[in-house]
Amino acid sequence: MVSNCANCEKNPPIENSHILPKWTIRHALHGSVTGILRATDNINRRLQDAEKVPLLCRDCENSFSKVENEAAKQFRAGAIAHGGTYNADFFRFLVSILWRVGMVRTDQVKNEAPRFSAAMASAIQIWYDFLQGSRADVGEYPVWFDILDLALAKKVNACMKSISTDTRGAAPVINRYFADWLGCEVTVYEKSGFALVWAKTSEWIIVGVVDVPDKTNHTSIQLSPSGGSFPSADHTLPPVVLATLGNQSWECMRVSSAMKPAQRDKIQESWKQNKAKVPASKQSKALEADLEMFGDDAWVELPEPKGGVKGQSCFGKGSHNL
Repeated sequence: MVSNCANCEKNPPIENSHILPKWTIRHALHGSVTGILRATDNINRRLQDAEKVPLLCRDCENSFSKVENEAAKQFRAGAIAHGGTYNADFFRFLVSILWRVGMVRTDQVKNEAPRFSAAMASAIQIWYDFLQGSRADVGEYPVWFDILDLALAKKVNACMKSISTDTRGAAPVINRYFADWLGCEVTVYEKSGFALVWAKTSEWIIVGVVDVPDKTNHTSIQLSPSGGSFPSADHTLPPVVLATLGNQSWECMRVSSAMKPAQRDKIQESWKQNKAKVPASKQSKALEADLEMFGDDAWVELPEPKGGVKGQSCFGKGSHNL
């Protein structure tokens, strides 16, 4: 990945730098009935952890951890919520994640979506300069942030219905996708010229703007370097965010349907054994939310929607919490 630490450029990187903070991964597993992560590129493969890469040295990893720990305290206090407030340190925490994702995915973008390579390099540099304190803002590469909940799932569903030729909407696992998938990607829409750095936990999404021709409704989820308020409960979202979440909900369904019958049987058995221990698990609540939105269709594996939602490419890896 890098010969020396991507931050200080002096020390050799450690092998296990997390892209997403480890506490967000632990929280996702805590909300799981089975306590298992699986690779999205091979759903039959169990993982011990979310993605780690040689990126930062130990000193820089510890320095970043201080910012992450403060964000974790804010999360545990329930302060990361619609209408809640955040400070400059939380904004810095988000930029640090976007910068890491960008650093790890930059070669993929250069090779597979060269149209966005220059903009990607510029975004990474601006985010790095901000983290180093050499600039006070992130310029034309802002941070978008939103909380994953049932209200957002309904907005995604409505958006997908409006842009899909079959009017099907989001996949009937949209709430389980919100709860179960962890991902660090660069999402591009080649024809329309969109490129986003995408980091998703089981609670919220962080979007780094690289190239967005249409910023409709962006102000409702754009955060400020000096702090401010999280999006309100009734906020609007940029169509590209809604479309990306919708497309990824179908990808979640496609990947899950590829599981071998024997693996599926093991997971179902684990659910039966452990559900009573964690009746209020995030996964159980997500299933209930999907049933509320889609009725019996939430139990059915449907084909992908056709037509107007095509064109998205994602460069990166994720893990599925089962």
